[in-house]
Amino acid sequence: MADEPRVIGEGRAYRATSAPKWRGDLLEYPADLERVNPMDYKALSAALANVELTREGIAGFVTKYGFLEIGASEGKGETFAKWREEVTLLRIVWRRLHGRPQAEGEEFVLKPREPRVDGRTAYYYDVLGYSGGVTVPDGPIRDRRALERVLARIISEHTIQLVGAQVDMSTSYPNVIFVPLNLLGAAWLQMAYDLASSELPDYRRCPECGDFYHPVRTRQRTCGKSKCRAAMYERRRDRARELSDEGMTPAKVAAAMSSELGENVTERQVEDWVAASRRRRKSGKAV
Repeated sequence: MADEPRVIGEGRAYRATSAPKWRGDLLEYPADLERVNPMDYKALSAALANVELTREGIAGFVTKYGFLEIGASEGKGETFAKWREEVTLLRIVWRRLHGRPQAEGEEFVLKPREPRVDGRTAYYYDVLGYSGGVTVPDGPIRDRRALERVLARIISEHTIQLVGAQVDMSTSYPNVIFVPLNLLGAAWLQMAYDLASSELPDYRRCPECGDFYHPVRTRQRTCGKSKCRAAMYERRRDRARELSDEGMTPAKVAAAMSSELGENVTERQVEDWVAASRRRRKSGKAV
């Protein structure tokens, strides 16, 4: 998230520490649940919006992040239909918020009506049954303003139900903090902060582990885990050596890898990668 909200220290989401089991349409709550703070996952909304809606995809998600609603309600588990319903709406809203293309069948209807005489335009919207109208001033960014108001309405409808408030007395002065009641509430709360931030976070998927992350540095290319950084370095190092062994000069290797990676690669980087790869291969550690 771009602007970090203050939340209660102990989260109200629960993660499965072992593979959960499906009983028909129901994904059962296992006995070995671990309590987690859902807001610790900085790209939770991105991960949930892009979860694969299959039994395997959902089971993998609850093992890594947690169940949707167990923090706020009791029961034996969560149904596949519940996951499809909740994730489909969240995915549509998340994609429009972050400018990602909509998938087939995930419609977000937002249409202007006839301009009103007072310099304002009315819009009609319909998103999976969430329908109504918004009015915005005419101007070059009226479509964007209309979209933001619709997103704010839908997000607010969910945060009202899934996020609570609490007075924090741990500091010198009392502070009101937001408390997601469960993982689903945390995901909607993250989107609320994204919408209200001055700059939308650029969520990316790590090319090594597949997790979503929000880069904190311009040149950050992985989620930040040490094993992912190491894996990316090794792939680039070995690729540079392969091209060099084919007889390409450092300048040509740099140009080729710049094209492959979509970022600027310098001759100095190529020379360092090639030297490191050859040292590793000479030492007998190369795979």
